[in-house]
Amino acid sequence: MKYYTVIVVKIDAFESQIVNERHFGNYEDAEEFSRNVPQGTACMIAELKSPLI
Repeated sequence: MKYYTVIVVKIDAFESQIVNERHFGNYEDAEEFSRNVPQGTACMIAELKSPLI
């Protein structure tokens, strides 16, 4: 089973901060969420697989 995690990072001159992290069951939902993140943030989508399979 696969799922997707979207991590939103606020980048600053001195340090970065994770401001949001969401999990989705499919890539399309994760990508749509990433398109709507606030200005001034970076977004990363990671595909995760269950270790039990």
